[in-house]
Amino acid sequence: MQTEDSLLLLTLFLVFLVPVTLYCLVLGSFNRRWSPVVVSGVWDCLGLFFAASGFFLVVVPAMLHLTYLKTVREAAIEVDHLEDLWLGWWGIWLIYYGLLVSGAALILWFRRRKTVIYNVDVDDFKKHFAAILSRLGLEATHSGAHLLLRSASGEDSTQLLPEEGSIRQALPGKPAPASHLPSALVRIDPFPALAHVTLHWESANAPLRHEVERALIQALKHVQTRDNPAGSWILGIGGILLGFGFLIILVLVMIAYFPPRRW
Repeated sequence: MQTEDSLLLLTLFLVFLVPVTLYCLVLGSFNRRWSPVVVSGVWDCLGLFFAASGFFLVVVPAMLHLTYLKTVREAAIEVDHLEDLWLGWWGIWLIYYGLLVSGAALILWFRRRKTVIYNVDVDDFKKHFAAILSRLGLEATHSGAHLLLRSASGEDSTQLLPEEGSIRQALPGKPAPASHLPSALVRIDPFPALAHVTLHWESANAPLRHEVERALIQALKHVQTRDNPAGSWILGIGGILLGFGFLIILVLVMIAYFPPRRW
């Protein structure tokens, strides 16, 4: 019985470990590429969900099932109303999966307004973002913690992240007319230590957002990222977890083919 419990715990730990390891390896590869990677907030969140899938879809249900079996064994000795107990546990399962699905849907709903850029130097991002706004004929004005993007009134272009007010520093080239583009609010959240930038859009479906994102993807394709230490650290963590996973598989195989003696 003790061996079976150990096998179960090792198996559950392996199931928890596999998606986390794959997520770290993919994320590390993103941060080791030659150019930045732009993803939507929804896809970025789905990656996090995949990393946590082993825990929420296998480990927690297995623990609940074991608790249910233990409760049934104890109830079979004390009472005869197992039907009420069974219905009660069905309610617990429905509540758990209901909270899991509704919570995931709510998080994805909020993440729709995010644009995530991996493996980008913050100063390079500011420069290219400013050039994109200039090319689209847009100017940026501070509106609280956000930037208000709208059509430029003159032939001056835009410089990113001013200290205050509207920016009007000329850049080479004449901005393209953007009168057809409505205004949009965006907050830029840089994380220099991880070479990471997140754009928080006020509206998820703003046409201007899609224009800026398309131009940003095209511009960053030709940017060569400097060495990003975060990529090495994340790949290192993924490698360590991968080693743990192989070690657990080896232990499971050894137990399966060379079980301990029963006295």
